Amino acid sequence: MSNQGRSPTRPFPWRCVECGARAVEPSVFDHTATLKHDGKAHEFKVEGLEAPRCKECGEFILTDAAAEQITDAFRGHLSLLTPNQIRSRLKELGLRQTDLARATGIAAETVSRWLSGVQLQSRALDRFIRVYFEFDAVRDFLENPASSMDAPGRQNPLDEGNRPPASTSADARNVADRGSTWAFPRLAA
Repeated sequence: MSNQGRSPTRPFPWRCVECGARAVEPSVFDHTATLKHDGKAHEFKVEGLEAPRCKECGEFILTDAAAEQITDAFRGHLSLLTPNQIRSRLKELGLRQTDLARATGIAAETVSRWLSGVQLQSRALDRFIRVYFEFDAVRDFLENPASSMDAPGRQNPLDEGNRPPASTSADARNVADRGSTWAFPRLAA
């Protein structure tokens, strides 16, 4: 795979940088790629990749459009939110990307890179922003954590006395059956 960046406008066929044959033509093909994310290598299939490809040796040129196709397929393979999904949720909630950054403590530049598609969020941060988008109480807490924890009658879920008994309650067993290691404590209303 050659990396030539933007698609040049010169006419086909091009000379292959790998085998030297003048046999590079626009092509649509399935491609298996391996990319590393969160410290682990992931192999995935990109169906219908559109990229110039050598008919002789099979080498293809990675254009910007092909790189975007590969990134989109990888994001789908990892089940990460897409930039459009993040943008859509922000709009639904009447928030800006700076609001998301400030409330979550994620750098505004990082959120901007996610929304432009330049950077993929980690799985942990993807789950975190999904929770942020889904629950009003989480957004309220993150926007003002000090006053949320000090509210009258509010119990801190991290205090030792608020933890559930070790796997003796039905809730803890039910959560453990679904693969989690412990149940969230119930907070006083």
